[in-house]
Amino acid sequence: MYLVYGYVLCIVYVLYVVLHTQADEIKASDENARRAADDCQRMQDELRKAQTDIGNVEKIRRQLQGQVKELQARLDESEAARAGAGKRAIAALEQKVMNIS
Repeated sequence: MYLVYGYVLCIVYVLYVVLHTQADEIKASDENARRAADDCQRMQDELRKAQTDIGNVEKIRRQLQGQVKELQARLDESEAARAGAGKRAIAALEQKVMNIS
């Protein structure tokens, strides 16, 4: 009888150890899952910020492209006006030379 009781106690102890081992593994897995969820949340926040930054950079790039086009148009107009004024000045000087001759 005591022998059976000893076997039962031994089996109960083994089950106890197995359950504690599994409980420790579950706790470790839960901690790993919590860390992974925290990392995932942090990465989502970083991604959202990066997407916002990209949107802002694109907006600024489009604004700068518009300014470049506007400045290029003004430069072209200025060069055309300067070239026209130069031609008129040359024509006037040629006319004076003709009048002198």
